[in-house]
Amino acid sequence: MNVVPKVSFSQVQTFLRCRKKWQYGYVNQWVPNEPGMAMEMGDYIHGKMDIYYQLLRQTQDVDELWKMMEANIIEDLNLEVNGEIVARGIKTMWRYVHEFAPIIDAGITVVEPELHFEAPMVTPKERPFILEGYIDLAYWKGPQLIVRDHKTTGKPGNFRKKGETEYDMQQATYIGGLRQIVDEEGKQLFPVFRGEVTELVTFNYKDFTAVPIDKVMRRTPTFRADRAIAAAMDWYGNVVDQMIEEEVFLRSLENGCKYCWYKEPCILSSQGVDDGPILSVAFRKKSDERRPTAT
Repeated sequence: MNVVPKVSFSQVQTFLRCRKKWQYGYVNQWVPNEPGMAMEMGDYIHGKMDIYYQLLRQTQDVDELWKMMEANIIEDLNLEVNGEIVARGIKTMWRYVHEFAPIIDAGITVVEPELHFEAPMVTPKERPFILEGYIDLAYWKGPQLIVRDHKTTGKPGNFRKKGETEYDMQQATYIGGLRQIVDEEGKQLFPVFRGEVTELVTFNYKDFTAVPIDKVMRRTPTFRADRAIAAAMDWYGNVVDQMIEEEVFLRSLENGCKYCWYKEPCILSSQGVDDGPILSVAFRKKSDERRPTAT
């Protein structure tokens, strides 16, 4: 029996940035033993945002919300979470709960934080696959269903440039995927009106609370017309066809290579040296997401 592959946007993004990196991560299933501070910080804040919006369903009182959030974060110290991550998490979430969320979340009704979805799709070459993704937040604002993506960065002032958020392909494809999910009667389960992106700077400023809020947190709407959504879905399907047919796995020459997890084994491989020893020591196998195949 053929298995219909699930393809996340992160896999597509990796494939387009560097096919060698994609081979290491999604074909051969190698992930680093130590993910690094930046990734840990981003994952930590995403987890706390999930908890915050679950709590927002219970109360919208800021003081009560913060007491529950603070208790949750402090408890992480007992779970041996990195102390620096916890300290930065407290500062970031305090400002989010007290200063940012009351403005951007006024009048919303939370549908689901960390909304997982699977949308059936077909590539231009008629290969079925499932677009799988997680929406950081889905909420109603009056009659409009809006989806939000949370982005974090540890660099001061490292917001996206004008236009980068508005034309984010992840938002477009995820909105398109959600719009395709219907019930037995063909009614849309997620009639998304538009998307938006929030950006949170977690840089450890000396006095984080004194930095103007617009320097550390920002929200940008991403309106999507039907034609733009359709084009994004076609684009996604074309990439999946390329992934299925890929055989060479050429490495990228972009400057981002110096920050890549797989830099060392990739260098060895490019020099004709066996990369197996370093992979076996510094990496481990994963099994949650694999390369889509034709069978």
